Amino acid sequence: MRCQSCNAPLSLEDEKCPYCGTPNPDAIKHRQEMNRFSGEFERTQSSVLRTAGENAQKSMRIIILCIMVILLILSFLFLGFSWNIAYSITKLQAATNSEKYCAMLDQYEEEGDFLSFAALYDQKSLYGADAYEEYRYVYNAASNYTNIFNYITRLLEEEPWEGSHDDALKYLCQSLNYYYEAAEREPYDYYYEIGAYDQRHLDAVERITEKIENLLQLTFSITEEEMETFREFSPAEKQVFIERRYAEHE
Repeated sequence: MRCQSCNAPLSLEDEKCPYCGTPNPDAIKHRQEMNRFSGEFERTQSSVLRTAGENAQKSMRIIILCIMVILLILSFLFLGFSWNIAYSITKLQAATNSEKYCAMLDQYEEEGDFLSFAALYDQKSLYGADAYEEYRYVYNAASNYTNIFNYITRLLEEEPWEGSHDDALKYLCQSLNYYYEAAEREPYDYYYEIGAYDQRHLDAVERITEKIENLLQLTFSITEEEMETFREFSPAEKQVFIERRYAEHE
């Protein structure tokens, strides 16, 4: 290009003619365009980098979420697998030691030690093995007796923790209802077939009933005549009766 005034040769870098000093409009225009291009480039670069960063953060969040879901699923699978293994081991141990545990159950049943009977059944998870099915009827009664015994023990505490007496009274009434409902229920043919209603087991449950009613009589000052009536009460009436007697003896 040439200067418009003196026709001297110019380059795009020459803002003025080096010979006559006339401004070079092409150089000014070129500089303006370069400045505009540089600004647009910087804005575009900033937008691209910002978008890339946002996408990277979103991708990272998605990846972390996926990892957490996978770990959660694996933990549930592991827990389920571990529980199955533990249950299988417990069941195998119960079956392997059936002769020993059955002898202990027989001893507790004969001695009337139904707290130990229920404790052994629970601690060794004997409900998982067929060898102990004939004891299930006694265990159900002994388990309820254990609950009733524990709740009455809490009621007799002189310095209970907050609300323990109210909770113990509520759960005592529930356990009593469970016990009497189970006692009145028609026996299952299956229990007859496996020997759960053998006379010695029936006698054991009768002794459990006697122990429960003796506890009630001693704790709530219930007479023999009142006990006879108590047996005929509905579950709601039993609960009202026990709550009233407890209130009288507080």
